[in-house]
Amino acid sequence: MNSQNAQSADAFPVFSQQALLDPDSASNAQVLTASDSHRSAGGTIRKRLTTPESITPDILMLCYGLDPTTRPGYVEIRPAPGARINRRFHNAQERVRTRGGTIQYGWRVWEWPGILLQADFHAVWAHPIGKYIDVTPCEYGEPRILFHPDSVRQCYDDPPPSVTMSLIDSPTLKQYLDVSEQIAEIKRNGQRDLMTNTVLVNRADTEPLLRKQHELEEELVRDQDDLRAAHRKVAPRDQCPCGSGRTHRDCCAAG
Repeated sequence: MNSQNAQSADAFPVFSQQALLDPDSASNAQVLTASDSHRSAGGTIRKRLTTPESITPDILMLCYGLDPTTRPGYVEIRPAPGARINRRFHNAQERVRTRGGTIQYGWRVWEWPGILLQADFHAVWAHPIGKYIDVTPCEYGEPRILFHPDSVRQCYDDPPPSVTMSLIDSPTLKQYLDVSEQIAEIKRNGQRDLMTNTVLVNRADTEPLLRKQHELEEELVRDQDDLRAAHRKVAPRDQCPCGSGRTHRDCCAAG
């Protein structure tokens, strides 16, 4: 595991990975997008990831592992004319070419509330006056992103893989992330086409993994409420989850 994924001993695992989409195929080959997030997994998890409503301690821990010298903040989405959803680096470069300013590379942070956090390597336009603006359209119509600037990494042809942080200790979630990492490894070794933002891989290598990934997605979505409840942190003055009606401090937490 890379040093940027370091975490405290009592935190849940952080996995680096790239999940994939299968939009098209031909004979024994499969064409996968070069996207690097669960939102492109082609299943139900992409519908669960959203921009966090607030910057939580878990988010700060994730971002600190990515770059401890910067802090995350919200950036307005204002798509540039002609910008495309899956071309975030190209969109920022074009904006600099036509309007000046610079590119700021960093991480777009997503959450599946109570389940996981994910950071995708991203690029925003730094306006000449210094304000950050995300010029890439969001397919879900969100007005802003949570962005953590990176003071070191830059994107050339191959961006860093996504980083995912589990918020629950779930064998199903761990298995899902492991399968996603296997798919990502196949993609990394595939034939990449930068013009179309796709990767050509062997269908026989990916189809069983994509099916398993989808099955695990469905299981996670079905059980998400139970998973959250099982791992919810209860404050001392909260009502005890056992149903006694007393505060947690005066009930189960008291031993």
